[in-house]
Amino acid sequence: MKKWVVAAVVSCIFLITLSTGCNNTIKSKELIVTNSSSYPITFVSIDQHISKKTLDSLENALANGEIIAEESSKTFNIAPYSSSTNLKISNNAQKSIDQHLYFTYDYLLEGNNEAITATFNGTGITVSGSNATPVT
Repeated sequence: MKKWVVAAVVSCIFLITLSTGCNNTIKSKELIVTNSSSYPITFVSIDQHISKKTLDSLENALANGEIIAEESSKTFNIAPYSSSTNLKISNNAQKSIDQHLYFTYDYLLEGNNEAITATFNGTGITVSGSNATPVT
């Protein structure tokens, strides 16, 4: 009888540890690009700086032919614990508008993995969330 009780207690402790430990896994950070301009966004490039390495993305993060329409947004996942990001956004309006913003952020904010919102207004990019701060 004692062996059965000990086995049940050990099993319960194991299951509790397993279920609570899964919540601490490293997750990517969400970068939500919002288009508040009057033209669709046709190009998004995200360069991430992790430690002394840079993950350059010279390619378009949007799929071939994909756009972010006016007053719409799209979510991208960026690497966890990236120290900074350089975001490039372009649209093919009458005059091609190319904007970029280099910013830093906190991966965890008060223990939470908060999303970053980058808003493109046609003449610039602003960021909010997760202590995102433009670097000049």
